[in-house]
Amino acid sequence: MAVDVRSMTELYGAISSGIHPSLITVHTDSLTVAEVQRVATLGVSRVVLGTLGNIDDVGDADDEGKQNVLLRMRPQGAAAGRPGLVFDSHEADLAVTQVLKHRRLNLVGLHCDVGSAEDDFVSYPAAVGDMIAQMEHIRRQHGLLLTCLGIGGGTFFATDDEHPLCELIARVDESVDDACATLRFPRPVVVIAAGTEVIGQVAA
Repeated sequence: MAVDVRSMTELYGAISSGIHPSLITVHTDSLTVAEVQRVATLGVSRVVLGTLGNIDDVGDADDEGKQNVLLRMRPQGAAAGRPGLVFDSHEADLAVTQVLKHRRLNLVGLHCDVGSAEDDFVSYPAAVGDMIAQMEHIRRQHGLLLTCLGIGGGTFFATDDEHPLCELIARVDESVDDACATLRFPRPVVVIAAGTEVIGQVAA
């Protein structure tokens, strides 16, 4: 499980509560240019980038340290104008090329949300399948093997399982294994940032 933050208030709150920056993943969708560049100097574990502009904001930050980044992906047919790169698109290819041009950026994987917005993925297997396919495409196009697959969002389909979080992890794990076997892609590390709906059910 990862600690995901989507604002500077959440980031500083996490740090002040004792969570080390190396354990935090920051999503830049709602941050200003100044905030994005500030994040790039804090030593957070991963930064999730959903626009071409944010790639340059982090890549051009006045810091010599390497920054691990993931690209936020969205399904085909997603509404235009929202953060996220559509799978199997020219923009997604351009984003990878743009990241690789910045010496301080280390592209380690892809991220997508399930059920956080109307046009996000509605199932974990669909999200995982498209991400593994995109990772294989990047390997063929750029010779780059991505090693991290991130999933976030608030959707959780209730079951009779007494341990819903364990059931969620098992479902994602099985989907990753199936997709990797089909595409003969090396299994990546899976980072799950469970949404409030999941956390609420676990707490209950």
